[in-house]
Amino acid sequence: MTFLSTQIVTPPIVEPVTLAFAKQQLRVDFTDDDAIISALITAARQHCEKKTRRAFFSQTWVRTLDFFPLYGNGFATRTPSERDTWPYGTWYWDKVTIDLPYPRTISVNSITYLDDSAEQQTLPTTSYNVDYTCLPCRIAPAQGLFWPILNNYIPGNVRITFVAGSYVEAVTGEAFTVPSEAPYTYTPVQSPVTAITSVLDGDGNTPAYSFEDGILTFEEASAGQSYTLDYYAGNCPQTIVQAMILLIKFWYQHSITAPTPGAVPTPIDKAVDALLGNYTVNVIEYR
Repeated sequence: MTFLSTQIVTPPIVEPVTLAFAKQQLRVDFTDDDAIISALITAARQHCEKKTRRAFFSQTWVRTLDFFPLYGNGFATRTPSERDTWPYGTWYWDKVTIDLPYPRTISVNSITYLDDSAEQQTLPTTSYNVDYTCLPCRIAPAQGLFWPILNNYIPGNVRITFVAGSYVEAVTGEAFTVPSEAPYTYTPVQSPVTAITSVLDGDGNTPAYSFEDGILTFEEASAGQSYTLDYYAGNCPQTIVQAMILLIKFWYQHSITAPTPGAVPTPIDKAVDALLGNYTVNVIEYR
């Protein structure tokens, strides 16, 4: 038996397809089915992410391992010039590298594990290197270091928390001023916002605020105050959006039709697969 070793912690806060756009495509001008259509949007995104093996917008995941890669234990990593077998020794890196699913990885938040005393430890970020440009993302020990040696077998001992999102870009240092009169709101320049990283004043303090429907709302105490905003904005390819729309329309129009067991792929399946084909990451299944 094999076990899946990934779990979503925080789903994306927005979808590639908005409710308004989906309703426009469905020719729906009433609100009675808003909840149903919203659920179909999420289902379509999840289906397309599974098909492409990607995470479209910013979402936090945890990958667990029973132990760190064993081959590197006791063998410190070295630069190519220091290794006699280079360039024919790349097999070594395959043995010590940890891959992360659901490209593209935006950040590795932490790597934790339980030591032999069952105390949780967090690896310093300086003890490993991350290749964010690779699909999938790769993590390897820093030069001269190796992964911790764990003598006790604890299933799921190693936990790697990371943020993934293929079609997002970082926006940093966006300056704005909260209106001096109500409503005390601000809409980021780029949209859709997939995740807020930080909101800071000139002294590095974070004010009280909420974020909903792409709008930041502040308390009256922030009226007239200036802040800088860091966030991630999404830009999903329109072919993926079209694949989602096809699924949403099909499911909405055939919600009472049960699928036939063993049925051949329908034209909608083939159309969705064709639209997603250029964005599918051809990697092994993550375990």
